[in-house]
Amino acid sequence: MRTKPFLAPVWFMLSIAIFAFFYNYLLFSVVYKINTSSMRGFVLFMFLLWPLLILSEGFVYWLIRYKITERKWAWAHVIFILSALVLLRCVEIILLALRIIRKTDSAIARFEAYLFWSSVIIAHIFFVIVLVRSFTAKKNLPPDDSFLDIPH
Repeated sequence: MRTKPFLAPVWFMLSIAIFAFFYNYLLFSVVYKINTSSMRGFVLFMFLLWPLLILSEGFVYWLIRYKITERKWAWAHVIFILSALVLLRCVEIILLALRIIRKTDSAIARFEAYLFWSSVIIAHIFFVIVLVRSFTAKKNLPPDDSFLDIPH
């Protein structure tokens, strides 16, 4: 068990959640202006889903900040979530700008969805590894004192 807390995933998850919240807020405001039907509650829930999930993962990282034994798994989780929720969203904005200029087929959107979901799945595999490794950390056993048994 580490004596120094590992808080980097907490701060990264918090910043990713804030980015996802603002991105989803902008998306929700556009959808709300286009479609004012009775589906607003469902759409609002779907737009708040990712920021709340990321905040809960950040909270879990805060709870296990002293128990994380191998930081590389936590970094892998953060990088894949970052790529899924921030980098791919930026690529999506660029692709939307290109779609205004010229028409593209839906293969790009499908490829983007495959990248998003594969990144999310891989990230959560690493998150499960972090959780399992932090709760099944090896206990420090007392040293072997058998060599000290000197007959009197």
